[in-house]
Amino acid sequence: MFPIWKGRAGTALACDARLGDFYRRYAAAAADAGVLRIFLLRISGKAVAMQINTECNGVLWQLKTGYDDDYSECSPGHLLMFEVLRDAVERGLSAFELGTCDEFSRRWTKETREYVSVRAYPANAIGAAVFAVDAARSLRNKISRRLPRKGEHGGNATHARN
Repeated sequence: MFPIWKGRAGTALACDARLGDFYRRYAAAAADAGVLRIFLLRISGKAVAMQINTECNGVLWQLKTGYDDDYSECSPGHLLMFEVLRDAVERGLSAFELGTCDEFSRRWTKETREYVSVRAYPANAIGAAVFAVDAARSLRNKISRRLPRKGEHGGNATHARN
């Protein structure tokens, strides 16, 4: 069992049972299809960084990453990324899709592509309920991305003066 590496940030799969279950089922299906690629970086035999990827039509798709915070001074996520990219180039893959446009990804590329997600809901009570849950989750995510994180100050903060 892997430690909850990203638990402090709340992005560990163990922090979201629904998402964790989805990744387990997806990984099992991808393994059955022969496209699952899991990369681990070990230090003295201990896994300190990982990537869950799929490979399809000559493209490596990064799905989830993680690293052990106890090793953050040596940047295990970046060390593993370097090795994964080197492996992809050596095997002649045509592209590597990072999946998100975050600070980590921007260190590796300046090129981005927009992807969209399309969801269809049945026109019944269950479809309406699932739509409502998805809409609420989407709104929550949009709001949380705009709020300053703990210890940060937002650019539009107002300050009281005496």
